[in-house]
Amino acid sequence: MEPDPRDPVAVRRHVHARPELGFCEIRTADLAWRTLERLGWSVVGGTALTDAAGHPGLPPDDELEHACAEARAAGVAARRVDQLGGGHTALVAELAGDRPGPTVGIRVERDALPVHVADSADHPPARAGFASRPPAGCTRAGTTGTSPSASPWPRGSRPTGTSPAGCGCCSSRPRRACAGRR
Repeated sequence: MEPDPRDPVAVRRHVHARPELGFCEIRTADLAWRTLERLGWSVVGGTALTDAAGHPGLPPDDELEHACAEARAAGVAARRVDQLGGGHTALVAELAGDRPGPTVGIRVERDALPVHVADSADHPPARAGFASRPPAGCTRAGTTGTSPSASPWPRGSRPTGTSPAGCGCCSSRPRRACAGRR
């Protein structure tokens, strides 16, 4: 089930539960793209934005193809897989305002690290139902779900649970030690 794009905690938890390594985060990039568009942002990404050929850290072709196959199996549209495959997972989004003023940039990392994360039942993400699947990687820098929340809501109307003081892994407030913390 896809998270409600107006609920950044649900989006972040959805991403957290489905870790993807760098240059292979096609499902996450697709979700971010569609979520941002639903919230009124214009988005450019994939092959229209990047040239990943020869990029340091680019996984081997078989890993990139495996990511495309997983994205297709997860229901990502073939057109979007073609745009984002091959390591072309970067996005740029812009939210046009109706008043003059400065442009604010927010850089968001979405890739997971290949680490083992806690898989015990008392781990906060497991208790709340959004543990990484499989528990071999955690979206450590997965701020996709919370970073777009900087703009969709007017000042003072940010939804509950999106406090920057919350834990980046499980949204607990105040921030506390968490076995899955970044």
